[in-house]
Amino acid sequence: MLAYILVSKRPVPTGSLRGHPGAKQQLINLLHLVKQNGISTPPSLIYDYAEVFSNLSDLPKLEQGLKVAKSYDSFVVIDDFRRLFSRCKTERKMQFYEELSEYTSHVKDLRTKRLLSELPQVGLTQIIAAEKPIKFVLATPPYHASQFDKPRAIISDQIRPE
Repeated sequence: MLAYILVSKRPVPTGSLRGHPGAKQQLINLLHLVKQNGISTPPSLIYDYAEVFSNLSDLPKLEQGLKVAKSYDSFVVIDDFRRLFSRCKTERKMQFYEELSEYTSHVKDLRTKRLLSELPQVGLTQIIAAEKPIKFVLATPPYHASQFDKPRAIISDQIRPE
C-alpha cells in the first residue's frame, strides 16, 4: 500500500512534510489508518505539490504510484477523494476522472473507506463537483506526522507496495 498526500498550500515542501500546514491533517488521518489497523510498518508516502492542476500528469508522484499499485494489484490510499477534485481546474474535472478511470480499483480514500470503483454514481458526482477548501478530520493528535519522517522507499519501478 502507498499513501498519497496532495499538498496545495505554500510553502512548497522541500523534504519532510512534518509540520507543513498543507499536509498536517492528511498525515494525521493516514497515521490513524495505520494505528487502527495494526499496520506495523507505515506505508510508503508519496506526495505532489499543486495549488491547481489540469490532468494526472500534473501530479507525477500520484501517476507513478497508481501505475505501481496497478502492476502489483495493490492500491494508493488518500484521505479524501474530494481533495483531488477540488484542486483540479473546473473545466478539466471530467477529463481528470477519465484519466483516473484506468486506476479506479487501485485508489482508495479514508473518508468513504472505498475504492473509487466502488462509489455509487451520486457519491462520485459529489466528489467530482467538490470545491475547495476541503476539510476532513478523521483523527486528531496524539498522532504525530514525525512518524512519516523517514520514508521507507522512493517510488520507482522496483517498489512493491504492501
